[in-house]
Amino acid sequence: MYSILQNKEGELMLLIGPCSRKPDCAFFCFDGSPTALLMLSLFTGIAIRNMSQETIEALNKASEIHIVEKDGDEVVRDYIATIERVSDVNALIL
Repeated sequence: MYSILQNKEGELMLLIGPCSRKPDCAFFCFDGSPTALLMLSLFTGIAIRNMSQETIEALNKASEIHIVEKDGDEVVRDYIATIERVSDVNALIL
């Protein structure tokens, strides 16, 4: 489960559950569709599905997204992921 929030300045934040380890090189693969892929390392990613049209439009304007991993009310870690435009996110999801 995830939530994507946007503040008044247009900055985006993705709230997700805790990952098993710290990301090596976080980036957010996005092709303009309702599905995206948060890559935590070269071989580990989290599919983000069924994004709203409002979220898609905000992602189209952004260059980065703030990632916050939470366990209940506790923030486990937070970091910035660059948004990488790709031609087909679904081709990257195994």
